[in-house]
Amino acid sequence: MKFKLAAVFLGIALSSSAGAATVVQDARQLIASGDAGIALVQLDTWLAGNPKDAEARFMRAMALSRLDRKPEAIRAFTDLIKDQPRYPEPYNNLGVLLAGMGDYAKARTAFETALSKNPQYSSAQQNLADVNLALAGEAYQKLLAMDPGNTVAQAKLELLRSLQGSAPASPVAAATPAAATEPAAAEASASPAATPPVAAPSQADLQAAGKDVAASVRDWADAWIKQDVKRHLGHYAGDFTPPGGMPLTKWIEQRRSSMVKPKKINLKIEEVKLAMLNEQQARISFRQSYQSDLSKEVVIKTLDMRKIAGSWMIAAERNTNP
Repeated sequence: MKFKLAAVFLGIALSSSAGAATVVQDARQLIASGDAGIALVQLDTWLAGNPKDAEARFMRAMALSRLDRKPEAIRAFTDLIKDQPRYPEPYNNLGVLLAGMGDYAKARTAFETALSKNPQYSSAQQNLADVNLALAGEAYQKLLAMDPGNTVAQAKLELLRSLQGSAPASPVAAATPAAATEPAAAEASASPAATPPVAAPSQADLQAAGKDVAASVRDWADAWIKQDVKRHLGHYAGDFTPPGGMPLTKWIEQRRSSMVKPKKINLKIEEVKLAMLNEQQARISFRQSYQSDLSKEVVIKTLDMRKIAGSWMIAAERNTNP
């Protein structure tokens, strides 16, 4: 079973300078392109002079996770939680690491805490559901060890295993913080305050967002044509899930190879269809004609886009035959 890491720290934007923002953005792109080791060196250098930069600390923990240095990553997320306990992403990622080490009980506590900070945090909710499946499986295994002939327990364990087998293909990570304000203290009242209605996005807002999505995809394609690997991979969210369950590192290497080996690349995008799901999510599909001196391919590509820290990023990508 795979759990979803948060690749962007959505809760806060604590970097106090343009230099800090650049360091975090560069680190995110390096991690996405498979260069977590380089990102870690750059982040350590920055943090030596800026030890309280929460975004940089978050990305450092992400780099350690990508490098499979789990004990160090756990310690980094734990230390960040001590200093910034209000935000859900570090709890989620700590839970993913704990679950990966088989400590499902502590992982469940971490996911529950993440949800207490943000009840709409879907990655943490999915992770909590998956870890509860794992805990239930352990409980049924213990029951069968005590009562091997318990056919009901056997059937339920098989059902749980089938559900675990259909879990998401790869971990999802937290993103980078969007600005948040300090919550104002509210006066105590006898009855809970009513939740104010949330206005639906206007058509103008969705149209503006659609233009931003299209601009992001154009830049993604332009970087591919110009064989700018770093800029191209920088358009993918940290929690990007490669198609077909392919490991992220293998997908990155394949994409990098397809960009750097040819002498020249032509990429044509036609028949674009854009669907704005809301102000934060979109789906765009198009006919993609790729041609280089080494190969050529025509596919219908669909990109699931998500707005992260003000930028439209690719969360999922899939190809079908035209």
